[in-house]
Amino acid sequence: MRPIVFAILMASFGCTTHAVLQVNSEYPKHAPPTDLRTKFPPAGQTRMEMVADHLLGKEYLPGGNIADYNTNVGVYQMFLMKEKDTTKAANLILDWRATHADLQYMPKIGGYYGLDNGTPVYLFSKGLFVAGLVGLDANDADLQARGFAARLYPTIVDGAFPRYRFPRRCSPWPSSAGQGFRRPHRSR
Repeated sequence: MRPIVFAILMASFGCTTHAVLQVNSEYPKHAPPTDLRTKFPPAGQTRMEMVADHLLGKEYLPGGNIADYNTNVGVYQMFLMKEKDTTKAANLILDWRATHADLQYMPKIGGYYGLDNGTPVYLFSKGLFVAGLVGLDANDADLQARGFAARLYPTIVDGAFPRYRFPRRCSPWPSSAGQGFRRPHRSR
């Protein structure tokens, strides 16, 4: 009896008409990029450009900044994109890995180095940022990338964060007046 009731219920639900969803096969549009000119090192910079979408001509990459450099290391480009969260930034790295077969993992900063249409590219992510260098060999790109990554997030050494000071009565260090943190007496 139950299979018959189940079949009737399924047939009654199957007879209704539903609107058909149209699936767009295009890659979704990215949000407009933020201007990150201040994150790039100024030494040796010859040109800065803001790309609206598809940085480096890749369909899966959003827009961002790209700068040309001419230094004693050589002539190269640096690029930078900012995502809304770290997961999206990591997924861009995974998309890069999926489309490039022979990539070398660079463990010092956690990036990937390889050839893109015959041009050497070093790509890494740091927090919300996805950055990279185009046109340098692996060792030079790794050195430049570490300096670039240091500019993305300032550290305590750079003086970006003020020193935290405990209030006087909560200080864990005894002061010269004998006031300070006192452990409460425990009775047994």
